Formats: sequence, C-alpha cells, structure tokens
Amino acid sequence: MAVYYLSKDKQAELAQIAQSIATPGKGILAADESAGIIESRFSPMNIQNNEENRRYYRQLLFRTKECSQYLSAIILCHETFYHKTDDDEMVFPRVLKDLGILSGITVDRGLIVLAGTDNETITQGLDGLEERCREYKKNGAQFAKWRALLRIAPNCPSQLAMNENASKLARYASICQQCGLVPIVEPEVSLEGDHDLEECQRVTEQVLSTVYKALCDHHVYLEGTLLKPNIVTPGATCSKKYSIEQIAEATVIAFRRTVPTAVPGIMFLSGGHNEENSTLYLNAINHVPLYKPWTLSFSYGRALQTSVLRAWKGNKSNSEQARKEFMRLTKQNGLASLGKYEKQFLISFIDITNTSMKYILVTGGVISGIGKGIISSSIGTILISHGFRVTSIKIDPYINIDAGTFSPYEHGEVFVLDDGGEVDLDLGNYERFLGITLHRDNNITTGKIYQYVIEKERRGDYLGKTVQVVPHITDAIQEWVERVARISVDDDTAEPDICIIELGGTIGDIESMSFVEAFRQFQFRVKRENFCLVHVSLVPQPNSTEEHKTKPTQHSVKELRGYGLSPDLIICRSTTSMPMSAKEKISMFCQVDKEHVICMPDVKTLYRVPLILEENSTFDYLSTRLSLVRKTNCDNSFMIKWRDLIERSERQLDEVIIALVGKYTALEDAYASVLKALNHAALFCNRKLKIRFVHSTDLEANTKKDDPVKYHEAWQQLCSAHGVLVPGGFGSRGIEGKIAAIEWARTKSRPFLGICLGLQCAVIEFARHVLNYKDANSTEFDTTEHQVIIEMPEHNTGQMGGTMRLGRRTTHFVTDDSIVKKLYGNVNTIDERHRHRYEVNPKYIEECEKAGMKFVGRSDDNQRMEILELEGHPYFVAVQYHPEYISRPLKPSAPYLGLIWAACGELKNVLTHVTKEQITTDISTKSPGPFSHFNLFRHT
Repeated sequence: MAVYYLSKDKQAELAQIAQSIATPGKGILAADESAGIIESRFSPMNIQNNEENRRYYRQLLFRTKECSQYLSAIILCHETFYHKTDDDEMVFPRVLKDLGILSGITVDRGLIVLAGTDNETITQGLDGLEERCREYKKNGAQFAKWRALLRIAPNCPSQLAMNENASKLARYASICQQCGLVPIVEPEVSLEGDHDLEECQRVTEQVLSTVYKALCDHHVYLEGTLLKPNIVTPGATCSKKYSIEQIAEATVIAFRRTVPTAVPGIMFLSGGHNEENSTLYLNAINHVPLYKPWTLSFSYGRALQTSVLRAWKGNKSNSEQARKEFMRLTKQNGLASLGKYEKQFLISFIDITNTSMKYILVTGGVISGIGKGIISSSIGTILISHGFRVTSIKIDPYINIDAGTFSPYEHGEVFVLDDGGEVDLDLGNYERFLGITLHRDNNITTGKIYQYVIEKERRGDYLGKTVQVVPHITDAIQEWVERVARISVDDDTAEPDICIIELGGTIGDIESMSFVEAFRQFQFRVKRENFCLVHVSLVPQPNSTEEHKTKPTQHSVKELRGYGLSPDLIICRSTTSMPMSAKEKISMFCQVDKEHVICMPDVKTLYRVPLILEENSTFDYLSTRLSLVRKTNCDNSFMIKWRDLIERSERQLDEVIIALVGKYTALEDAYASVLKALNHAALFCNRKLKIRFVHSTDLEANTKKDDPVKYHEAWQQLCSAHGVLVPGGFGSRGIEGKIAAIEWARTKSRPFLGICLGLQCAVIEFARHVLNYKDANSTEFDTTEHQVIIEMPEHNTGQMGGTMRLGRRTTHFVTDDSIVKKLYGNVNTIDERHRHRYEVNPKYIEECEKAGMKFVGRSDDNQRMEILELEGHPYFVAVQYHPEYISRPLKPSAPYLGLIWAACGELKNVLTHVTKEQITTDISTKSPGPFSHFNLFRHT
C-alpha cells in the first residue's frame, strides 16, 4: 500500500481517538492474550483452558460497569473481538462501547527469529494487514496494537534487530492510520537478564530513537499514535538495588530524550512486574519533578488480572469477588496515573533481589527419613501463630521430573496439589500443618532443574557458553527458590514473609551436592540476616546402654560445615529426652550455643512437635536471628486450639476400627494422606482410631488355595471392623479382593467409603452382582463385553507422567437427597482434587441408578460421575476424587467424617441436625472453600 499524507479529517479523527484513550486518570486493559498465552494464566489456578472459559472470563471483566471510571480502552485478541455475551448475544466491542470504553485489537502475529542475529526476534503479521484492519474498524475497533520485543545481552540488541523492528512498527502504524485505527506502538525491552538500570536506560533510548525515526520516515501522524513501552528497570537477575525514585527518574529522562511531544500518551506495559510494583512504579513516574508533556498511564495485562483470576478460580459463583478485585486494581492504577496512589504502609525502596524475604533452610544428617518435613511444618506452624505468612519448598534430589510415576513402595504416596502437580508427600504435611495451598513449583527436583537449564541451552539463552553445574545449575536453583518464595499460598494472594526450604536426603549424598553448593552461594546472595539454617540430626541410643551418642551428629555438622554451611539451630532426634551433658557436647563440637541445640524425642502424636519447639523458645531465636518484626494482627487463639487438638488426641478411649483394604499395605506412607484424613475425622468424632491394614490379594480365592490361614485371617480382620475403606491405586493386582470386600460391605450393611479406584471397584461389583453382568470390568484390567469403567479420552497411553485428570475440579450435586451433600453442608458444588485415568462408562449410568446406585455428584459437563451412594444402605459412599488431600487437623474431610460417624453408629443422629432450613440461613449455595461442612460441627 502506498504511503501518503492523511487528510485533515482523518488526522482529526485519529487525534480525537488517541486523546480519548490517553485521558488523565484512565488507562488500558490488555485483554489480548491468545489461547496459548492464557493457558499459562489459567493453569496455576487450575482453570480449564477452553473457549467457553476464556469467553466467560472476558465477559466477567467487561461487565464490570464501574471499571469505565478508570479504563478508557481495552485491547482484544481476534477470538475475543467476536465473542458474544451469554444473555443478550451482544458482541464484546458493543458491550464496551455501551460502557464508554474504546475497543482495540492486536494485529501482530507473533515473533520469529530474525535471520543474521543471535536469536533476536522480529514480529510478523504485515501480510493482509490492511484488509484485516478495515474489517476490524467496520466491526467497532478504534485502535490497534503491534508488539516488538528486544532483549539486552552481550551484542544485543543489534542495530539490525532495532532497525528491522522499527521498520515493521512504522509500516504497521502507517497502514493502521490509513484504515482509521490509532496505532499503539509497543517496542518492549525485555526485563530478562542481569543488566543494571543504566544499561536499560541506554538501550531504551536507543530503541525509541530508532523507532521514532522510522515513524517519521513513513509519514506516520504522531498526534494519532500512542506509545506502549517498558518501564526502565534493571534486569530481573540484577544484584544491584535501586529505589523506586531512581527507576522513575531514569524512565522519565529516557522518554524526555526520545519521545516527541506530539505523542498524546505513553501507556506503560507491566513487563513482568507484579501488581504492586507496577502500580508503585507508575505512581512514582508521575511524581518525577520534570516536565512531562504526555499523559503517563498504564496498559497492563497481568498486573490487572492476576488477583482477579485467583479470586475467580474458574467458578461462576466467584464472579462478584473477581469483579471486586478487578475494580481494586483498576482504581489503584488509575490513581497512580495521576500520582495519587497511597499504600497503607509507604514503600520507598524496592530490593530487586527480594532480600527482604526470609529463608529458613532445613537439612538432615546421619539418616534419611529423620523427620525434616515435620520439623519444617512445625516451624512454619509457630511462625503462622505469630502472624507471619509462610510458604514452603521441598527439594528432592532425584532425577525424576516429579513424583507422578513413582511406585508407592518406592517413595510413599504421591500427593496432588490444586494445580495438578504430583509431588512429594511432605508437601501434604506442609499444607495440613500450615493451612496453605502450594503449587507444583514448590517441589523442586534435580530433573526439573536440569530440564529447565537444558531448555534454556537449546534456545541459545547461554549465548554459546559451556553450560556447567557451577554457575548454571546452581544459579537456576537459586532463581527458582527466589521466584517460588514470592508466590502467594493464601486466599488473599499476599506474598509470603518467610520461606521454609526442606532439602531432601542427607548431607553428604552425592545427588544433593549441586543443591548444597547453591545454598552456600545463596546465603551470601540474600545476606546473612535473611537466611537461617536448621540441621536435623539423629542422636542414637544403643539398647545396651541407652546413652545418647552425639558423635554421628558431630560428624554430620562437620561435613555440613565443610561444604560452607553452618547450622544456626540443631534439632536432635532421639528416642528419649537428652540430658544437658549431651547438649553441651554437641554445642562444643558443633560451635552452636547450647540453647540452640533442641532435643526432639519420640512423641505420641506429631501435633505435639510445634509445642516442643515453642517451649524451647524457637520463635524467639528465629525472631532475633532473622530480625523479624513482630506482628500485631496475629491470632492468639491459634496455639490454644492446637493444644486442645493434642489433648483430645491423647485422651481418646472409645475405639473405632477401620479396615483399609489396599495393595500397598506393607508401607504406611503409601496411604499417608488417607491415614491423616481418617485421624482428623476420628479426632473430631472423639474416637481413638485403629487401622487394620488388609492386603486385598489376601481376600481372593487364590489365596484361599495357596495360604488358607492368611486368607481367613484377612477376612476375620475385615469382618470385625466397624467400617471399610478402599483407597486409590493402579493395576490389576488385588482388584478381585477389593471387589470382594466391597460386596461384603454392601450386603452386610457395613459403612463403606471408596476413593478413586474404590469407586470404580464399587461400580464393577454392583454391575456383576446386582445388574448380573458377570464379566463387568474396567478397561484398565481386562477387555470384556461390559466395560463399566473406561479410559478417559485425554489419557495418553504412551506417556505415563502427568497424563491423568489431575488437580482441583468442581463437582455438582444433582440431588438434595444425598448423605454426602448433607455432610458438606448442603452446598450445591464442592471443589476437590483428582488423580485418575479411568471413569464410569456413561452407558451404564441409567441402569445403575434404576437398581439403586445413585450418582449424586457429577462434573461440570455432567458427563463424569464423581460421587455415588447406595439407596437403603446406612453409609455406602464412593468418590472419584481424593478428599484426603485437603483434609486438615482442624477441618476434617466430609466423606471421611461420614465414614467415622457411620462406623460409630452416630451418622443418622448427626444428619437429623442438618436440615435445609438451618443450612440456608448460615451458608451460601456455593462452598466458601475446600471445607464447607463447618455447620455440622456446631451440632455435634
């Protein structure tokens, strides 16, 4: 298309649109994420990335009527531009127009490598641009956006990359203006790298000078354009600190030197900065005491949406809360664009490396499995009781990417997080003790670190350097820890104050050497006042003398010190309490004050561990060592409730016996969360729990032939229990024994709870013995005519890791006549965590329900069966999800609570107190969180 000067009318139209967008006190929402990009936003919140969710989420934002007070425009992607509202079928640009908000469109088509450069990029999308722009203008678009990306590195950005990107931006801008669209010019200088503030300012000035020369060469009408640049900041991994004022001043100076006064507005992109920093930077920029001829405002994407997504969580019932978050963010940035934003506590200095975060590293010595996870959780519990926000990281030195493919006998149970992460069981302890919600990145493995580094090497990020353990692997570990430590693990999305890091294995293990070296460097990176090391070691007591032997601990600490790490606290695990003489010996040879040598003897209940640490003044020491500022808003009743929990757990007399029928019964850790959930429920019901582990193969007919004694003992164990639990698992071994146990529980009216595979076995048993499909089975075990359990479509049989239906999902109750619904507090929906590859075959659902097996809970699409109950049975319940993953000591899981109550013979009496009238006056129709059965607790 030929370049020519615009007519006066067109110039006036473009200038008017640009001025409207650059209205003081208002900014732009960048809601132009493609389906691929929004996957990275949805995934941490466990929101399914499908077109309907993307449409509804954008509708949620655009139907926030008050947002027009602080937003002048919204940038859309092609998909969203043509989406419609679900009530009146109105296209989104029309919705925005009715709010007085201008609609824009992203017209570039992504980045490709620019030939002749060191992996620098060029933006594509000029082909057919004129036709697309005219079509968008006809359908309501008033402006467009084109992004170019340049990075700072040795020899980058090259002059070729700057010239080519500037030329593309200018050609795009010229075409847009001919079509009546105001072009937003976005030459972003990436935040990635270790460059300092001065280097970023120099490069930004060079890039902008090149861009504006190209715009003038292409006769672009500057009064009808807007600039969307990066804020001038140091690189993400820069070790040097800068104040907000320094960053703001460098930014303003860079633009005063390069951006013509004809440009109406500069709308900054957030560029990887978090919500709070993005606002603080913008506010400070508008406070710089220099002449600024443009409107300085925002064009934020993530910085206006992260908290909104956390509030929404993919649930329509959370829409109002999400809108409140959206209004909060738009308002604070609108104020910042006027220089009027004020925080409750003024922050005038930002440490780019986040050294204000406090880190507590927990290591182990002598033997593995010594209790580092419980110690870490207990330290966190104490800190939370004093009002601090705590997050946790578990480091596993094995080369596996995650724990998803482990045999339970190899490493205990696989714990599943909200976001679908399959992680070490210690993260379950952290969540249970601390009441937090962790993410998959809170579990670091050697495999993850090496995969991350190798992917960077393949992309050329190391610029041809030799990639080595030091510094590349150790730097990756440190960067991972710093990044994850800042991720919120609470419902209010606030950043944690303290990060507790557990280093798995034992000091001296060859596989953990890279992590030990990383933390040797890390203590200097974050400064001593922000780093504390707790070493947990074994003090054995030989049976012959029962004397506490301190030599193993001395050698363990000596080895730790040899690697450049010195413990601040030493926690000694022993059978009985240590005498003062043993503490003094450890103190002398390990160079630690004797007050900082704490004995942790064996205890009746793990819940007592935080109290022992508290009694040994652990918080007082950590407070002094890490310069913690005591909180005034702490819940003083927290430890009182914890003490009450311990006292109740140790004084229970009435026993309840549960038979756990599984195939990993030789290792209790294989069912760690299940056992914890049973304990939580039993404790709540004032019962002493006794678990009988019944190996499912021992219940099978083959065992009766081969070992009749074992067979009859197993059945005696089962038949004398008060209730039966069949947990999850994989593979065909022991399945017939589980089915036999379920048949016995069904026919003898014994309380039964099936979890995951337990639900599938219950359906198979029912199909065989009630529907008379004798060959009924699962496709996991055999191929038969009646496959009542089938493989899910998304399961990839060629790839085992991470291919299941994982993470937190919503279950909808389809009837009010449900025991489980009453246990949950008569809510309409619940959110629970899943881990399965197979599901109930929809072909057989109608037959099962007619025969009395009711599927009372179903998935969002009504296709997957989540909860089943048996009519006429006191408690025959099975769930496809794993409720044990979100059971807490003070908030037991509803299905487990029902099993214990039924096993005690009290369920019927409890449920009579839970009437519809009582519930609806106290609780909304949607669960306020993973636990919604708190109303039940008041009636018992």
